[in-house]
Amino acid sequence: SPASAKMNITCAQGEACTVICNGHQACGDTHILCPAGHDCTVNCLAATESCRGVTIHAQDASEFWLTGCDDAALQCYAAPLYCPPKVGDTKKCHIIGGSFFRNSDIYALNGFNDVDFSQYTGACYGCGIGFYMHCQTDWISSCRISTSAWECDTTQAQGYTTLCDDPPLVTLSPTAPSSSPSEAPSNNPSSAPSKQPSQTPSMTPTESPSNNPSATPSQSPSEMPTESTDSPSNTPTNAPIPTVSPTLQPSMGPTSVTSSPSIPTEPSKDGESKASLVNVTEGFMFMTIFIVFFVSFE
Repeated sequence: SPASAKMNITCAQGEACTVICNGHQACGDTHILCPAGHDCTVNCLAATESCRGVTIHAQDASEFWLTGCDDAALQCYAAPLYCPPKVGDTKKCHIIGGSFFRNSDIYALNGFNDVDFSQYTGACYGCGIGFYMHCQTDWISSCRISTSAWECDTTQAQGYTTLCDDPPLVTLSPTAPSSSPSEAPSNNPSSAPSKQPSQTPSMTPTESPSNNPSATPSQSPSEMPTESTDSPSNTPTNAPIPTVSPTLQPSMGPTSVTSSPSIPTEPSKDGESKASLVNVTEGFMFMTIFIVFFVSFE
């Protein structure tokens, strides 16, 4: 939209921006701040001094175009321009128009290698009393622009160099903003993540893991675990002692336990002896007691 005079112009972030300076001193002596990471265009239309003294901050734009500057006197006079750096071999700062872009300064990290002059239509290059290129980090190098080509003037006063013709490459590598940032990042991130995470994690982990896992699990677990009994012993032996030489032919029909065990016989008294005979038939006990008395006579 048309810009009002004597005010700073800040483009909205997150979208491309076009500033049209239409009218006498429409953008004179203002600062235009282009959006970071998006395209930016400043159009200086046919009017006297429409962009005179404007400072354009486009160093963070993804791409920039300066158009006009060719139809009226002093249209883009003394207008400093901060250019975005090239990406690979592709220049991202374009100057389109004619001879009234003069007496200005261009700030470009990679000097002339950052600026596209292919659509410049004027016959005057570094015209005026001072037109300079500033390059490298913090603009530590600079040179006056030649009046015959877009390059450093080799006849410039002592103290200037031609380094901005082809300075060491400086690139900016900002991280592209995420299009889907996390809405709720973890409040308790792991303080010590695993340095050797599993390459094949379980697709269906247990929902109820053991609170007391074995510290030394078996390296050779049973393939067929024993099924649990429905009636386990309430008083298991504390110290079982298995037989050393078990029989190879165990009884097929073990003896049942009697419900009426015998009462042990009292030991014999003076001169008496007792003997007992136990007969077991088909799981029942029949006891026949024979008592023999021996009496000694003196």
